[in-house]
Amino acid sequence: MDYAMLPRKRTRAHVEIPCLAVEDFDDGVWVEYPDRQGWDERSVQEWMILFRNPSPEFLAFLETWLFFGAIAAAFRKHVSLNDFTRLTEDGTRVIDTSILREWFSYYPPQPTIYSGEHFAVLGSIHTELQSRHYPKFHRDKRFSLISFIAAASPCDPRDPRLTIATSLFLETMIECVVVSGMARLASSQRNFDPRPWAVFGARNLINPKSSYIWRNMRNDGWCPSNLSVFSERLNTASIYFMQAMERPHPDWQHQMIRINPHGRAMSSSSSSESLQLIADPTHGSASRTIINSSNDDRALAAEPVSTKTLCSATKCAHLQLSDETYQTKHTDGCDKSTCYEMSADPGEVFEILKSGSIPLIMAVDNESTDRTLMLVPSQPDFSCAYVAISHVWSDGLGNVETSALPRCQVIRLSNMIQNLPGRHADIVLFWIDTIGCPPDVAGQDEAQNLAISMMRETYQNATAVLVLDSWLQAQSVTSVPDHESLMMIISSDWNRRLWTLQEGVLAKTLFFQFIDGVYDIDEGITRLSMTADPVVRWTILPALSERIHEIRSFSRIRNAPLWEKLDALRGSLSTRSTSVETDEALCLSTLMGMDKASSLQVIKAPPHDRMKVFWSLIKEPPRSIIFNDLPRLSAPCFRWAPRSFLGCRYMPTANRFERPTVQNTPGGVQFQASGLMWTTGSHPITNVLHLIGHDEVVYQMRFSLDGLPTTTHDVTTVFVDDHVRDPQASADDVSSQEAVDLFKLYGVSTLCFIFDNVEPPSTIPNNSHRQDLRGGILAIFQILANGVVHVSRVCSGSCVVLGPGADIRRAGNIPSFPVQRPSLGDDVDVRSFAVPTGVGYDRISGILRSAGAKVLGPDQSWLVD
Repeated sequence: MDYAMLPRKRTRAHVEIPCLAVEDFDDGVWVEYPDRQGWDERSVQEWMILFRNPSPEFLAFLETWLFFGAIAAAFRKHVSLNDFTRLTEDGTRVIDTSILREWFSYYPPQPTIYSGEHFAVLGSIHTELQSRHYPKFHRDKRFSLISFIAAASPCDPRDPRLTIATSLFLETMIECVVVSGMARLASSQRNFDPRPWAVFGARNLINPKSSYIWRNMRNDGWCPSNLSVFSERLNTASIYFMQAMERPHPDWQHQMIRINPHGRAMSSSSSSESLQLIADPTHGSASRTIINSSNDDRALAAEPVSTKTLCSATKCAHLQLSDETYQTKHTDGCDKSTCYEMSADPGEVFEILKSGSIPLIMAVDNESTDRTLMLVPSQPDFSCAYVAISHVWSDGLGNVETSALPRCQVIRLSNMIQNLPGRHADIVLFWIDTIGCPPDVAGQDEAQNLAISMMRETYQNATAVLVLDSWLQAQSVTSVPDHESLMMIISSDWNRRLWTLQEGVLAKTLFFQFIDGVYDIDEGITRLSMTADPVVRWTILPALSERIHEIRSFSRIRNAPLWEKLDALRGSLSTRSTSVETDEALCLSTLMGMDKASSLQVIKAPPHDRMKVFWSLIKEPPRSIIFNDLPRLSAPCFRWAPRSFLGCRYMPTANRFERPTVQNTPGGVQFQASGLMWTTGSHPITNVLHLIGHDEVVYQMRFSLDGLPTTTHDVTTVFVDDHVRDPQASADDVSSQEAVDLFKLYGVSTLCFIFDNVEPPSTIPNNSHRQDLRGGILAIFQILANGVVHVSRVCSGSCVVLGPGADIRRAGNIPSFPVQRPSLGDDVDVRSFAVPTGVGYDRISGILRSAGAKVLGPDQSWLVD
């Protein structure tokens, strides 16, 4: 990985990967290389043994094929081990890819190679090796190596460092070849987005939570919440860059907890992020084993460990604040015995806000002895220049008791705003929420509500927004390359907080304060996008561009469709958190551009009802909001509505899901869509179910049952005569399965699946292979009224349509059964809903495996509460 970018001031050098290959790639057809090397068809058991206990020859072959062969195929050049290896001081031969920096400039990859079979197969092989599942095989069938990997997803036997290097190279090739072609095509179109195109800018081909890099960063003390963000929203090149950076706040300790539900055995783990202990969540504390490193060293906690001091994959304990413990901080070096608070007159703040203006603070010089801050109301047209301060409250610039700051901090802020560069120099007015928005305990509810309702105007009309993050303020920006400065910004605490999103989104100019000056983020990303360095362009730039785009480009789509705004917000908020969860609705109302009256409805609502009020004001919510897998509100008639975007996995929404219109009604959301209806009897279901519709079409359903109460069922004997699982899998691997009893939970045995797009489910005549993947939601049937099916949303899911007569015996030990399958035709009255009653279930476990289904067309109306 020697060609990849690393920070100038690095904590780690390039990763050294032992070279196991003993011969050069033969420059033949890439996909045929295994056969040419004698790794031809073998039985399932032979391949399994080879992957579980790989020989040196097999590992050397995989390295030559999947790594060196990939490079040769991409550049259509011979790859000599002499050019791509070097000897270390101890005589070990390691891979050295530094020559690729020259190759990217002089021998650009050829699009024809990766536009066809080679790229598809290589990407598929690498992806399958990063995942695990337990497929079923024919005992006697023989597989080629490529087919076996595709079918079995065996555990990757390669050195994890080589896996990272392969991911890095593959992602770089995709960006270089595929994206450059897309960008050339799009640049000829009107309204071209100048942001660099990216395929892997916000994702990667590695399994981050079990990767070599993840373990390194946990060992270096990185917070697991940071690592979760990086793994979900950065490509491999950027994560590799991050692991060599100094982490934010190196003095902070980030212990992590993994709480095992009662009744389940604690699983062992070698990954460094594991901090396992059994806890009673009702008491807010836990005790037992805490694992702080990637080895098996364990330190027993002498006292119970408060879960409030432990970090998780979504939250950092150091950023979770409470009014009871919060302390306003003085500047470093301040003599606290002589320093005093400078406060604003609460009455004056309220009067300014009531008049529709913003209370701006006059800068204070070093000689001032005043204790009261001078406030200046913003002009009705916001013609006066001022700087809005954006800060992380955990840095100590807030005040939970009164509208005041230490004199040392006021002078520091005054000096900073007056020393901004260029046309922003010599501004003498600034705004900070600590002064302009009264705290909760001040009892100034009306003033606070007005201040929050004017947040959009406050940041949107500021001449500039200055970001203060204590870690960034300790870093240098002078003579630092743009990609490194931007990487520090996106890894900072400021970029992880809820409130700071709107402050960055709405700013006309966004400055970040460093120890030796300020950094204009827009100018930085513009300079970087014009870089002539091909390695920077195709490795780090795509990720940086997408992450900066989340901060700076939302305001540019203010006239975009509602679904596009909400989708952009979902992506931006997926990496953020807050100490007060009920604040999310306040920020959403601001970012969505709601008028002041609507914003005040959200602000004045009881905190636990704010999100419900927010969604009630969205008259035509996008379909994607209903069908995604976000956590949901529990209030009646709002079970369709997302409870939060914060920290939730993000996947971009396709525009085709946004039609037809969804209407928000007092009883829920109403729309038209295709669907399926079936009965479960009293049987529980797992996350997989097969439904048989008209014309013997089979629908293979998968549901996201996370968060629902499940029970464990013994399925040890669930096998099919001519199919087996992994031949070497022990009984423990397949002895039990989790199922959810929806009949017991809801008292209803009729279920529905509503498809997320308009077209009816596809049928496949005369074959049994897979059709396209269809998304949707699982719901509980309530009533049928005036042709509208009323349902309660349960969870999201997906469906694959199989052909008539598809073999569903693979679903388990299912007996033959007659299923009533009504036809779907013009003579069918969809209001009658004669739901089939035939079901197939495991004789041993009682789990429902298949059922007959009523198929409903695209004109069917649904009301989802």
